[in-house]
Amino acid sequence: MKQTKVITLPFAIFIISICCFGYENRILVPKLYNVQITADGKLDEPVWQKAAVFDNLVKTSTHEKVTDKDTKLLMFFDTTNVYIGINCQEPTGIISAPINDNSRFWHSDSMEIFFAGLDSPTSDWYNQIAFAVNGIRYNEYIDENDYTLATHVGKNHYSAELIIPLAKLGKFEKDSLRFHFYRHRPAIKESHSWQKLSYSTDLDKFGFLSIFTPENEIIYGPWCYNVQQNCASFGWETAGKVGQSIFYRAKGEKDFHQVPANTQGRTADRNATLHHVELKNLQNNQVYEYHLGDGKLRTFKTLSSKSENFSFLMLSDLHGKSKTLEAILTDKKNQTADMIFLIGDMVSGMSGRGIIYNGFLDTLVKNWAKPFYYSRGNHEYRGNSPSSYFDMFAKNGKSYQSFSHKGVFFVIIDTDGDVKIGDEYFNEQRQWFQNVVNSNEFKNAEYRVLLSHFPLISTRYGGGKEAWELMGSISETQRNAFDLMLAGHVHQYIKVEPLKDKLYSTNSRWNNVKKTEPWNFPILSCEFGGFMAIEKTRNELQITVIGAEKKLLDKVVVRKKIMQN
Repeated sequence: MKQTKVITLPFAIFIISICCFGYENRILVPKLYNVQITADGKLDEPVWQKAAVFDNLVKTSTHEKVTDKDTKLLMFFDTTNVYIGINCQEPTGIISAPINDNSRFWHSDSMEIFFAGLDSPTSDWYNQIAFAVNGIRYNEYIDENDYTLATHVGKNHYSAELIIPLAKLGKFEKDSLRFHFYRHRPAIKESHSWQKLSYSTDLDKFGFLSIFTPENEIIYGPWCYNVQQNCASFGWETAGKVGQSIFYRAKGEKDFHQVPANTQGRTADRNATLHHVELKNLQNNQVYEYHLGDGKLRTFKTLSSKSENFSFLMLSDLHGKSKTLEAILTDKKNQTADMIFLIGDMVSGMSGRGIIYNGFLDTLVKNWAKPFYYSRGNHEYRGNSPSSYFDMFAKNGKSYQSFSHKGVFFVIIDTDGDVKIGDEYFNEQRQWFQNVVNSNEFKNAEYRVLLSHFPLISTRYGGGKEAWELMGSISETQRNAFDLMLAGHVHQYIKVEPLKDKLYSTNSRWNNVKKTEPWNFPILSCEFGGFMAIEKTRNELQITVIGAEKKLLDKVVVRKKIMQN
């Protein structure tokens, strides 16, 4: 596999080639994100192409420069590990001592790797990691069980992969980490090294590693959201301000179509780190492949106009508990769902994009490759950066939308933030809502599901004043056409059965509380730490209500109703 040095990045050239005694002693090593490696020693993952390359060596005994390129050491970091790949050629054949003969360790093809820190007299340290091609290890100041090693040996070459937790190294800054390595080649009776050292413990003569994040490195995402029958949206964030594009094609097609990010024109905006693309004019029920120029091919599937059985998930009020979300998403039963709805209060306050990534989005991207839909709750209005929601997730600048999938028409409304939503925004939503319920798509759907952070139970219990105003702006026939409402906000499981005037809840505070309006459809509110799994069949919606710690709270069946035109 062809390897390329990261020193081609223009902004970093000036710090790469600092020389010591006429020889390179500092190299720029990338810090990458979303790293996925299977440690098998083969170096066949695309991420190795982004690694820094160490291939200028000297003979350890004479310090004479080695002219061949038989030795390559590759390196990169992520937020938790340092990754080292080794690719060594030996034309006369690899030598491996018996695996149970430690006394002949240094007589095998082997490698010694050193990390060190010399920041101050009290923070100096070094770790030695040495291994032979047969898997025998010899280490100082780091236990052999503290890192991962895998080797792959051929007749005239060997390769290896090491994954070393940063927590097992000493303290260092991004430009202060010292490094050195030796390759022992018994077939030619030589050792080669990166730096000109007299002794392996001459830490002050080790080379330096300068750790950086490439500007075009994708550090968050991508996330695929608001997928409909003929469109889909994507977001991702890069380390620096660079132009970005998405490349997509229908599965089975040969050529990719390119769409620049953050613009309606033909050229991507080069002054952004957060990138957004909406793909339009897609085919419904079609699998698409896409990449972001990073060598990783991903897929998504548009929604379907066909009437078919399917399932979807709904949860709300996560409040940044990403471990709870991870448990829900990784459950095998939930993995079969077509989509997931996140109905507000996914974080407790909007102080910027970082809290969104840490609170739930990183977990969602890692564990969920299907469409998701995220609408605001009252907590998305809080904090000094509530606009972060719109920057990352809004559909045409709004938090409300409607669409169909396999016979179910979904209507997501945005109401009642902790800060007044604004008359213009609400009036636009009211007009949109009236148009939606007058549409043939709404009237002809098998089921019509309303999603709102606030449940329509009582303005006294749970709020929802603006949701009530929206429902009051349409006719009774249109209100009665809804088959189900899913909501959150109250942090308790609450159920309102059709035309009943009391609430049911597993919490005594809410059980038997009277509401103020007998709606003609059931209203279900999600418990804090729980979720709902909804199965759509030909004749009914089957809702399984799960509480915190995967406790089964209820099962509800909604029969199909006929819309009266």
